[in-house]
Amino acid sequence: MPVLSEGELVGTGILIFNFFSIAGMYFEMVLKNPWADLWVRIVQLSLFSIIPTLLLVLYSLLLHTILVVVMYMSCMSM
Repeated sequence: MPVLSEGELVGTGILIFNFFSIAGMYFEMVLKNPWADLWVRIVQLSLFSIIPTLLLVLYSLLLHTILVVVMYMSCMSM
């Protein structure tokens, strides 16, 4: 695992802080939009949690599949 230098660590922290700032501004803009109905707001807010969760589930399924194949191949080579 690579170790980050002090400059890289500070830069990464600033980048993450900026991402959170932009996400907060967008979130506030979405909530202050007067024309959207309640159900539209619910869908918008749910997408903030559904999409990352779906990506994590797909990643874990892919990782699990790769591990099963590697274990199967290692057992077959013995």
